[in-house]
Amino acid sequence: MSKREPYRLFDAHCDTALRILAGEALTDRKGPVSCRKAAGFSCWRQVFAFCCEKPEQPGDALWDLLSGQAAEFIRRLPEGIDAVLGVEGCEQLSGTCGAEKAYDAGFRIFGITWNYDNRFCGAAAGSGSGLTEEGRALVHKIGALHGAVDCSHMSDRGFYDLFETADSPFFASHSNARALCAHPRNLTDDQLRKLAEAGGVAGVNFYVPFLTDEKHASISDVCDHIIHMMNILGPKGVCLGADFDGCDRLPRGLDRMDRVGRLGRALMRRGLSQTEVQGLLHDNLYDFLHNKLRSI
Repeated sequence: MSKREPYRLFDAHCDTALRILAGEALTDRKGPVSCRKAAGFSCWRQVFAFCCEKPEQPGDALWDLLSGQAAEFIRRLPEGIDAVLGVEGCEQLSGTCGAEKAYDAGFRIFGITWNYDNRFCGAAAGSGSGLTEEGRALVHKIGALHGAVDCSHMSDRGFYDLFETADSPFFASHSNARALCAHPRNLTDDQLRKLAEAGGVAGVNFYVPFLTDEKHASISDVCDHIIHMMNILGPKGVCLGADFDGCDRLPRGLDRMDRVGRLGRALMRRGLSQTEVQGLLHDNLYDFLHNKLRSI
């Protein structure tokens, strides 16, 4: 794709929402995600994740916080931003009819866990336990609502339980290939094959410890994960889940959204077509959420 033909961008995961709620302006902030940095794209869609980073609490305390945050974030969004809201850790849902309330509040992406085990499932950074009965019921409910179940942060056992439980395709919003970097947050080749069988997609994460065991990562490291994952999931099975504003170590030369075009050009030098690159940067995630799930 030539420099005269801008890319479309649809990123499956950023943690920018809480920065905006803290008082930063999305229009022209210094962080990696902003409207000004998106100006070079012909289209920008973004999944904004909401993670409270707290263990589960009794009652609806976390839901009261989340619902208020969502309403305030939507109020602060500049006009014209195509935002998709995601829950990162379903412990934040209300104890009664939680998925329905979250869907009505505007959430479409449901990450079952964050770094803590919750009443639904064990986390990759937690005990490693699988889906509970309440978790299985939640997965069915999300599917009935046409929401998207996100398996990033789930334990390995939870992933396989999800594969056996889900009635509709699920995805990993921001996880890489464990064959290239042995971090428990990454997906094994077998999990990638199962994800392909389920009709899902995986979003490549830019966080350095998920890319390499080295201190620094490069655009080439990101390309390695993308190509490895595409070899298993197919060229339409991989998207971006950059994790901008959610991590403190990003690849050199790929530390903010207006530099994503460098990744596209590097992938074409590695043999991907223009269509495959545009699929990675936008179309694959859009097709998954809009056409397969009717979530957006």
